[in-house]
Amino acid sequence: MSQVIPKKGSFMYLGLIIQGNGEIDKDVTYGIGVGWMKWRLASNVLCDKKVPLEFKGGFYRAVVRPTILYGAECWLVKIAHIQKMKVAEIRKLRWICDHTRLDKIQNEDIRARVGVAPMEDKMRDVRLRWFRHVQRRSLDAPVRSCCILISFPQCSNAKIVNWNTESRAPLRIPLINGCIIFDPTASFVSR
Repeated sequence: MSQVIPKKGSFMYLGLIIQGNGEIDKDVTYGIGVGWMKWRLASNVLCDKKVPLEFKGGFYRAVVRPTILYGAECWLVKIAHIQKMKVAEIRKLRWICDHTRLDKIQNEDIRARVGVAPMEDKMRDVRLRWFRHVQRRSLDAPVRSCCILISFPQCSNAKIVNWNTESRAPLRIPLINGCIIFDPTASFVSR
């Protein structure tokens, strides 16, 4: 007797949502939702007017933000995903400061009061930390297979990017004819 397993478009594995089409929309939405759950659990501290803003910011950085960014080191992020996460984060930060959008206080000022860096900077830090872990592994480790130098015939003038240039200009490398080639033999210097 055989059991038929239904085909699903997505499933959860180790806290990440794996989608059949390779997108991360549900994963980003889930991370934002989990961040709101942590926010609600900690709201008695984060919304208390007697607690200083610096402490609230540190508490937010230690408790809420890591739950939002869980698994972000392997996300192929689009601008819409970052925008969605920034909107959710700034709503929480405004709530911490007891301000609304009607107060017309800029997002940068809110972040400066609480002492929280922008979401895209933290996502870049998470991804670079993952790259550093990968770089420390030996060249024959399976995780380093993503670093194999591949030559594309259609990319005759492709830019060869090593880990040093990646760490200096993280995640903002221009594409030349749509191709970037990583050089796995390049040395890595951590900052």
